[in-house]
Amino acid sequence: MTRIAIVTGAGQGIGEGIARQLVQDGLSVAVADMNEKNARNVADEIGNNSKGYYVDVSDKKSVFDLIDHVVADFGKLDVLVNNAGIAQIGTLLDTKEEDFDKIMNVNIKGVLFGIQLPQPNLRNKEPAEKLSVPHPLLATRDSSYLGLILQLNLPFEDSHKLLLKN
Repeated sequence: MTRIAIVTGAGQGIGEGIARQLVQDGLSVAVADMNEKNARNVADEIGNNSKGYYVDVSDKKSVFDLIDHVVADFGKLDVLVNNAGIAQIGTLLDTKEEDFDKIMNVNIKGVLFGIQLPQPNLRNKEPAEKLSVPHPLLATRDSSYLGLILQLNLPFEDSHKLLLKN
């Protein structure tokens, strides 16, 4: 039976590359992006019963609705790749509060909402099957990709350490 993956931020860039690789590995991919047209185009291009979806990862309801739609369409969900992220060119001194809030909502809350997914069939998967791709601006030179993935059960009061560690 074909495994099913969701990749957020897969309408272009790194997410699209991840989606393409997963299809090459035999999975069907729910290509999810704020730009639904791009998501559908990528899904059509990569094939293997892949399908494009709209998602705003900064909105918990949108993330949970995506997961529900994918399970309804495919019957299950095996892999979730929290890839969506945004960046701003400039310095912290030049960053406006509303821009900072948008970045945090997408890059932090987006991952949080994916980790909190409501589907019991994925909640009990091994951590490596719930992937969070660290945003380049959040990953530090001594953080490990695997370390970020395996710390999904980190207590909230310690969660800032993943972001502030240097």
